[in-house]
Amino acid sequence: MKPNEPELFPSRLEEDVVRYLNLARSDPQAIIEILTKAGALLDAAQEDSESDKSGEEDAIFETIQHLRGHKTVVKLEYLKTLHAAAKSQAGQVIRSGELTHFGENYESMSERIRRFVGSKGSYAECFVIGHMIAETIVLSLLIDAGLPDKPNREIVLNNSFKSVGVSFIDDFKGAPLCVLSFYGDSKSKLTAMFLDNPLDDQPWFSHQEGGLHCPQERVVRAQEWPGG
Repeated sequence: MKPNEPELFPSRLEEDVVRYLNLARSDPQAIIEILTKAGALLDAAQEDSESDKSGEEDAIFETIQHLRGHKTVVKLEYLKTLHAAAKSQAGQVIRSGELTHFGENYESMSERIRRFVGSKGSYAECFVIGHMIAETIVLSLLIDAGLPDKPNREIVLNNSFKSVGVSFIDDFKGAPLCVLSFYGDSKSKLTAMFLDNPLDDQPWFSHQEGGLHCPQERVVRAQEWPGG
């Protein structure tokens, strides 16, 4: 590979996920237009059925309002090393049968990403269950239904993170799983929305299950404080 030559994506799906992540970061108005159309479709569906979709409509509206105030941030760079870190954890999920950010011998998420990237920094990781469409994966992270403080959204839009890797499992307990690993250099700081005392080398991770609307009891999130 020549110097400064872009790294190739392992799959078109992974490329599309990164493209939509960067669309949200660099052109939030484009995402607003997609969400507006989704809201209109929900309105039409509710008129044609007896189901109450008001919760999903509220989630979409809240996301649109947030994106209207979002300042554009730097696009994420795709890194093969982060793809490898995400793929490694995808394999661990299959082996353990559990949604976990810990690896073999209790290797932490930050230790794993640091091992693959080769340097300290800011780390985060998200899981999305039930989708193999890039647009829907990113929208589910932005809407982040079921979690009041929206950790998945904050990770996606956080300027602290400069790079990302994506990996997929076709069948985890009957549903596809997308693993997204994020990295920012050691000078990056996570926002006060996450931490009382933002620190370098501070990882965050969370899950989003089931798509645009997710009951809170099915969402798992965890925080891992850096070790010595």
